[in-house]
Amino acid sequence: EDARIVRKMLFKFEDLPRLSARSLGVVVERLPVERIVIALRDASPALQEVVLGAMAPRARRMAESELKNDSPSPAKAVTEAKRIVAQAVLNLASTGAIELPNAVENES
Repeated sequence: EDARIVRKMLFKFEDLPRLSARSLGVVVERLPVERIVIALRDASPALQEVVLGAMAPRARRMAESELKNDSPSPAKAVTEAKRIVAQAVLNLASTGAIELPNAVENES
């Protein structure tokens, strides 16, 4: 039981597609586009598409433009941006602004 509780509290950047469309929309709305772009630098195209799809059209265009820019981001900056996004998700969940996927979904 304790393991399930801890597992529910764990969230990493790569878990973003598991959020509901509404929850993901809240996350991308509350974070700076620049931070999301840095976090998406080495993400899979599928993950990029999910996150970009949750953005408002103008923010999405800006993010896509930045992602197409070939200027590399330092690995440390990408890792830090991912950590900040994941922490923002947990903070939003703790305030009730979004819902995290339940533990059963996390086990699959």
